[in-house]
Amino acid sequence: MQIRYILCAALAIGIFFIVGPYNTVTANGSIMVEEIVQAIDAHDSTSSAQPDTEPKFKGGDIREFANWVGAEVKYPKEAFSQGIGGRVIAEFFIEKDGSVTFSKILKSPHEILSKEVERVIKLSPKWEPAIQKGQKVRVKFAIHVAFAIFKN
Repeated sequence: MQIRYILCAALAIGIFFIVGPYNTVTANGSIMVEEIVQAIDAHDSTSSAQPDTEPKFKGGDIREFANWVGAEVKYPKEAFSQGIGGRVIAEFFIEKDGSVTFSKILKSPHEILSKEVERVIKLSPKWEPAIQKGQKVRVKFAIHVAFAIFKN
């Protein structure tokens, strides 16, 4: 896994770890988990800066979660029929107990797509939490999910 560090003003100058892309192709459209980003926000004292041990999803790393999201997200029929596509960026937390808490939509072309990404994040099974200095810690992530319609 290649780790890249990026500074981003949108999240109050944070450090991000990027993985992706993971693609699910449907009959007439595509859903791609473009990246999942561990966001370290200097203004958020509730999440860990950089854990010693990353959280694990189903015994794997963040790529396992990206695959799971790609399989669970469905292109909403209403969005598809109206030709709505684009990238949804959503923020969520892996809590100290391993549960997933949806935080907010950071960017979306339409509420219909936002609701689908939010629905799937809320369905996530528990993770093995991140560890820092021997303690379980809360970690913030942002996920980028792209919805695209194929034109014949």
